[in-house]
Amino acid sequence: MNQKGKILAELELVCKSRGVELIEKGYKNGHYQIKGPLLVNYYPFSAKRTAYVKNTTEGRKNVTPVEAVEMCFKEPSGIKKAKRRVSY
Repeated sequence: MNQKGKILAELELVCKSRGVELIEKGYKNGHYQIKGPLLVNYYPFSAKRTAYVKNTTEGRKNVTPVEAVEMCFKEPSGIKKAKRRVSY
């Protein structure tokens, strides 16, 4: 099994054990969403292996599959505010 296969197998195993849903969003770019209490966008095959909590400023680099799944259970630190449009 190659490196990508090992990472994907670990990610699927961790998601199943924690009871969260793993959604494959892009086969070519390796974009996965981990859907639990929070939605985490995870790029395990990118050079920086980044993970981001949706609608927040919470993002990390060099994230393992276990850390990515844990991010969907932690309270986010930075919540983005909606931009308000002003019409004149």
